[in-house]
Amino acid sequence: MKSIKRKLSILSAAVIVLTACLTVYGHYENRKSLPAFSLSINGTDILESITVTKAPNKVNYNAGEDFDSTGMIVTATYTDKVQRNITNYTVTDGKLLPEGKTSVTITYEEKGKTATTQQPITVPYNEFPITYDLDGGTLEKENPTSYNKTSFFTLVNPTRTGYQFIGWTGSCGDTPMESVTISAGNAGERHYKANWEANTYLITYNANGGQGGMVTTTHYYDTIATLQDCTFTFDGHDFLGWSTDPNSDTPEFGNMAEVVNLTSQNYGEVELFAIWKPVTPPVTNP
Repeated sequence: MKSIKRKLSILSAAVIVLTACLTVYGHYENRKSLPAFSLSINGTDILESITVTKAPNKVNYNAGEDFDSTGMIVTATYTDKVQRNITNYTVTDGKLLPEGKTSVTITYEEKGKTATTQQPITVPYNEFPITYDLDGGTLEKENPTSYNKTSFFTLVNPTRTGYQFIGWTGSCGDTPMESVTISAGNAGERHYKANWEANTYLITYNANGGQGGMVTTTHYYDTIATLQDCTFTFDGHDFLGWSTDPNSDTPEFGNMAEVVNLTSQNYGEVELFAIWKPVTPPVTNP
C-alpha cells in the first residue's frame, strides 16, 4: 500500500506542470498489480470564431442612428467544435452610422483570443431632389429627379422646335452651360432651367415672272414679322399676294401681311413667289 501511495504522489507532482485546463482522472483497481490510470485532456476549448446565428430585429437605418443589437444572437465556436451563445461581445463601429454603411463589426475576446464577424445592415444614402424648368422644351430621355453622394451622370439636354438650346442655368450658375454633370460627393437640392435662343430664318422674294428686285429679310422664330411691300411689276398683271408655291393661283399671304414661324429650321430660307393675275382688257363696243 505504501508503494501505491508513493506512485500516486509522483503522479500528482507531474500533474502540476500540466496546464490548468488539463484534468487527470485516476482509477484504482482492487488488485495487487500497479493501479491503472486514464488521462482525459479538457484543454482544447480555445476560441476559434464567432458568427451571428440570428440577425437583430433592426437592420435598416437612417444615417446618424446607432446600431441596435436587440434580438441578435452571436455564437462562439471553439477548437473542440463546441458552440455556445455569447453576450459580452462588442460592436466596434455601431455609433452614428454613416450613409452607405453596409455592415457593423462584432468583436469578442476570450482567454487572449479575439474573433470578429460582420452583421449586414443597410444605411441608404440621403437623396436630394432635382427640379427642372424646360421652358417649353422636351426630353428624349428623362433626367433623374434625385441624386445622392455616389451619383454620377450628365444631364440630357432638351430640344425645342424653332430654338437652339444654349445651356442650363440655376444650380450651375447664371451663365448657361451646355453640359452639366452631377458628380460624386455633391449634396443639396438642385434646380436647372433650360435657356433657348430663337432660330433665325430668311425670307427671299421671287418676282415669279415679274420684274424688279427686293431684298432678303431676316426673321426670328416666334416673332411676328411683316412681309415687305411688293415692288415687283408685271405688265398686264395685277399682284395678288405671296405664296410658297410658284404655280399657285391663290396667294397664301397678302401684301405686307404679318407672318410668324414660316420655318423652324435655324438659318432656313423661305422663298415667297409673287402671285399674279392677268388683267382682263376692257371690252369695247364696235
